[in-house]
Amino acid sequence: MRNGIWLLLGAVILMCALATLAAAQGTADMVGRVADSSGGVLPGVTVTARHLATNLTRTTVTSETGDYAFTALPIGEYEVKTELSGFRTETSRITLATGDRARVGITSTGLSLRQAGHWRTLSMPPASLGFRT
Repeated sequence: MRNGIWLLLGAVILMCALATLAAAQGTADMVGRVADSSGGVLPGVTVTARHLATNLTRTTVTSETGDYAFTALPIGEYEVKTELSGFRTETSRITLATGDRARVGITSTGLSLRQAGHWRTLSMPPASLGFRT
């Protein structure tokens, strides 16, 4: 009987330790807005975020204001793809660290990334972003 209690206690401690390690992996959020060259928002754009290490895929559609959000994403490198009928599919990459709230906004004049409170803008011709001019 005593051995059974110790075995059960050991199993509970092991499960708690494993749960703590799993929770320590960390998560991040990714938000953004999709707009055309005039600044008009694009509702109905399919946005897909794929975690490159695990191939975990999350998909959402932009709101009436062109906004989208992914919450509680595992940290790591992501491929972000935007798709809308009549526009070319655009793909970019971003790396998320624990606690990040990365902002990925797409317009016809460039791709803006905001990560850890800093903005970086990559200027690209409109055709490379898939928007018609």
